Amino acid sequence: GAPARAAPARWACPPHPALAEAGGAPFVLERYHVSRLLRSVVQGLTEEAESDRADRARAKREANLRDGIEVEWALPHGIPSECPTFASFNTSPEHPVLLEALTAARGWATGGGPAILVLCGPPGGGKTHLALAAAAKVVEGRRERRVVFREEGPLRDELGDRMKGGFNDLLHELCGAPWLILDDFGVAAPSSWWNAVLDRLMASRWKDPACRTIITTNFLSSDMPARIASRLRDSQRVLSLLMDVPDYRPNRRRA
Repeated sequence: GAPARAAPARWACPPHPALAEAGGAPFVLERYHVSRLLRSVVQGLTEEAESDRADRARAKREANLRDGIEVEWALPHGIPSECPTFASFNTSPEHPVLLEALTAARGWATGGGPAILVLCGPPGGGKTHLALAAAAKVVEGRRERRVVFREEGPLRDELGDRMKGGFNDLLHELCGAPWLILDDFGVAAPSSWWNAVLDRLMASRWKDPACRTIITTNFLSSDMPARIASRLRDSQRVLSLLMDVPDYRPNRRRA
């Protein structure tokens, strides 16, 4: 006949002393119950660790703000040892848009011109250089000011990791930051979820002229989601410059 089916593993646990006094009997745990219990414990520890990391990050941000200023650099190698400046940005008579972009970034950093500045063009045109220089100018001599500088790719990863906790806090912070620089806009893989996040962020900042924003991107507005593209074409609130210039990096001189 068919082999007998193995009985589920069981563990007999003695009753709690209080139950023993009341005549309680040992209770039995099957493997299924133990597995569920272990998964629950691991999940609880994981959520507690994520919450702890979020609390430490929040405490660090608050401590930095108490010290007077916080510049959040989400760059692969952290804060640049020598932050780019407007003075170190090279213009060229052959490419007048470089001088136009430099002038626009300077104006943005001092509160002039439209609240949103979009620098688009191929890699190596100096878009991030100007954005970093603008951030440095904003906080120069003004310790009460705070600039948030984020790359889109790492920002998407961070928001995705925070879906279980802290997501709305971070997105609310980005929506309301007085000075925000969003670098490499459009590089993250598109999805309906991410498009909705970007739409909320761009809509919030477009509506509030007190929130000043720089966007650097390799894409034209026609390549972006329709709702975002429409807002970035608003000439009253947005200045968009196409920096279609040769890549400066291959010819950069060594120090």
